[in-house]
Amino acid sequence: MHEGNSFSLSVETVGTLADLPPSAMKDLADSSAASFYGSPLWLLSVEDHDDFAARYSVARQGDAVRAVLPLYTATAPPHNDSYDPWATVTRWVRPEIGQRDLYPAMLAGSRSGYTNDGVVTGSPGDDEAVAALLADVCARLRAGEARSLTFAYLTPAGLASVLPALPDAPPLVPAEPDTVIDLPGDDFTDYLAALPSDRRRKIVREAAAFAKLGYEVEFGTLAGWADEFAPLLAAVQGRHGSSDSVERMRRYLLAQERAMGGSALALRCVRDGRLVGFSLFYEHGNELYGRVVGLDHSRLERDAGVYFTLAYYAPIRYAYARGPRRVRYGPGSYEAKLLRGARLEPRWSCTLLPEPPRQDDRARAARYAERWVADWNSRHAGFHQAADGRTTMWMNPPMPAQGAGQVAGQIAGRGV
Repeated sequence: MHEGNSFSLSVETVGTLADLPPSAMKDLADSSAASFYGSPLWLLSVEDHDDFAARYSVARQGDAVRAVLPLYTATAPPHNDSYDPWATVTRWVRPEIGQRDLYPAMLAGSRSGYTNDGVVTGSPGDDEAVAALLADVCARLRAGEARSLTFAYLTPAGLASVLPALPDAPPLVPAEPDTVIDLPGDDFTDYLAALPSDRRRKIVREAAAFAKLGYEVEFGTLAGWADEFAPLLAAVQGRHGSSDSVERMRRYLLAQERAMGGSALALRCVRDGRLVGFSLFYEHGNELYGRVVGLDHSRLERDAGVYFTLAYYAPIRYAYARGPRRVRYGPGSYEAKLLRGARLEPRWSCTLLPEPPRQDDRARAARYAERWVADWNSRHAGFHQAADGRTTMWMNPPMPAQGAGQVAGQIAGRGV
């Protein structure tokens, strides 16, 4: 695609994706290499953040934008420690390094959604542009722009693209896996038929209770709903241990509304004309991405199935009607997701320091990976027993020093 262009490849920095020409935004949006969390509109929606300052390294050839690497810098540990390099990587690989020693810290690739494609390219397989951007960010690290550089929650494709271009093969550690429901057949009946009989019966009972108690689902967009959704979202987040305020949740939703409110899928659960819950999804390619669920617990009947309807059954019906062939749910709440037909998709993280990794760093990473897999399977032993005696969801990871192709081929999630 780039043959015949006499301009050399150059790297520059921009403070917002809005500074890129519309044609570049379209090329990046249309790229099959990017997940929803690497799409320009999503990246725009998360630029403004309390903990991270956003910027982008851009690989250009003449007027053409070939690739973009999102970069986020934090001067102190973030509100969400899932994106703290010490909590996710370094404490297991270099335990003698303190948390504050890693800051200012730089994250590369998407820093939200627990899915990171690494470099976002306008054309899949543009290894030259990927290599140029990764060489540039590693030079920034060595020059003292940050004290650590982390690629968090790399997808299999992101890992295979990023790892070969990084110096000294940094040690990898496993991260919480994504969950994906592949939709068989043509409609919701086919989805049910693919599940074990006891699970089918439970879903039918939940749907019947939902309808009997007078709940209904309305489909719309996010536009105009941030103020009403925010208290419901804060309530659910609070039950999961988050201290996020209603105002913080309102700003979170407003940022998405400004960037893509018209393209969001908002499912509103109402009863007697009053809002009692919502869920938010985004359609990208042939996939539907689940973001959040909010509930007014004071207005919910016990065993009404409102949460599961908003999170699973209504969006799955929507996907069958509109065309997406899978629904992505992210990490967490694994038993609920896996028992509703999800499979696991692995994620990895790595942190680079200004100095090269040591051999014992790799050994510690390998030992941690083995412990992580054993602990993960042990914690979900009840689920394994429920899923017809399957006792392993994960293969043991290979040594982190192996190449990306070997790593991606050997670590795999097991479906149910």
